Amino acid sequence: MANSMSAGKVVRLAITDFLFTIVWAIGVSCTGATVAVLAPYVAADDETSVALLLAIAILQIVGFGGAAAALGGASFNPLANLINYLADEADETALGLLLRFPAQAFGMVIGTMLTWELIPESLKHTVNGPALPPGVSVLAGATAEFALTFLLNLVVLWTLFLGPKSDLSKAFIMVSATIVAIAAGMGFSGPSMNPLFAFGWVYTLDQEMSAQHFIVYWAAPTAGAVLAAAFYRIYLKPHKAALEAKRKKEKAEEEKPMVATEAKVIEGKEEDGKLRKRVVAGARGEAEVNGGGADGAGVGESEGKSRRKGD
Repeated sequence: MANSMSAGKVVRLAITDFLFTIVWAIGVSCTGATVAVLAPYVAADDETSVALLLAIAILQIVGFGGAAAALGGASFNPLANLINYLADEADETALGLLLRFPAQAFGMVIGTMLTWELIPESLKHTVNGPALPPGVSVLAGATAEFALTFLLNLVVLWTLFLGPKSDLSKAFIMVSATIVAIAAGMGFSGPSMNPLFAFGWVYTLDQEMSAQHFIVYWAAPTAGAVLAAAFYRIYLKPHKAALEAKRKKEKAEEEKPMVATEAKVIEGKEEDGKLRKRVVAGARGEAEVNGGGADGAGVGESEGKSRRKGD
């Protein structure tokens, strides 16, 4: 693996992850409360509430994604770090995984606990962690977490390293994929796709870490993340070098007309310079010739006058 993150950077990222995860946990945990507060001012029907929920989710994805990038790669999900390490597409190291995971775990617990303590009693029913809805089996929930984590992360890997060149297009694809995954998993497992988010609420609400919880919210998404990284590395990454070479060739082809135009401009300037030199040289030569003729005429006239006087 070509991972080469320094120990100092790992420590800085671990601290950043800790603080960033606290903020993320509070923001995401308060999504339901935000919808409950804003819904009466927008409309009272269920469809509008769902639309409001999706709008808030989009803002959160874009906002937290931009903040993570601005903070140098901050993360609130250990599975994202694991995928980067296994896919060998980032500076993630084994040391980074070991230090960042507990930092994210502590941040998640603090974030969920702060949310529970600060949220008004009238809104506490709107804040909770992911859980299996009534009637959904452990197998169905685990399958949803596994499939959604696998597909979402595979789309993200493809988009980042093999997808469109435009940053705006990349962001659109990843945000859309995340929204689709959230909508698809709401009736099955929450969804979570982040073991620590589920763990934070289990700890905060003093619930039991049951086998059901472990299978659905830890084992299933972790297996999905590992499979996504393996699939990308085996089947997609080999095409990356060819794609990069193709894009370099296209860029070179695009730059050729510009280089040719610049060369023509330079050549034109050189020709103009040579022409100017010739004009100047010609003007000087003509001036010298004219000057010499004038001098000769003056000398001849003087000599003629002298001869007449002698006569």
